[in-house]
Amino acid sequence: MMYCPDVINAGKYQLKLVPATFEMAQQIFDIYNSDSENMIFWMPNGLYQTPEDVLVDYFKRPTRKQFLMYGIFRENEFLGEIGFSDITWNTRVAEIGYWVKKSERGQGVISAVLPEIEKFGFEELGFRKLVITSDVENKASRAVAEKFNYVQEGILRAEGVWPNGSVRDKIRYSKLKSEWEKEK
Repeated sequence: MMYCPDVINAGKYQLKLVPATFEMAQQIFDIYNSDSENMIFWMPNGLYQTPEDVLVDYFKRPTRKQFLMYGIFRENEFLGEIGFSDITWNTRVAEIGYWVKKSERGQGVISAVLPEIEKFGFEELGFRKLVITSDVENKASRAVAEKFNYVQEGILRAEGVWPNGSVRDKIRYSKLKSEWEKEK
């Protein structure tokens, strides 16, 4: 059985399992709606109209692929999320997803917590490969992947569709456990 700690400490940040509660959905909804134009890079699945939409999208959709998401907190302030999505247990591959609210972007939050998520993924969950996929225009996310030595695997042409119907290219990066072990 897989053990997932409720809290992972990452310096001045704490990663806490995201609970399936209305209160958490309300916080995500408020952040998303305060910056929906930019949040589309992280949540291109459509605009949330209500906190209930968040709750259904995050926690109730039966077709959702396996994921394990942690909220990023600093002194109990919710800043964003980081964790694993599209987990494929038989191949031991997972995608890392992350986002932070507007006021925290460019402040090193993801750079501070990503190493802890990598360590948890490789050492505790036994992943052999971690993937970061982003819109090709998301320069901040691409910079994170490159800063942490993820290898660009390629451009996924016409892979994403935004709520307005525009078709977008995505870029995919990955890091193998053997590469991560050499960095330690």
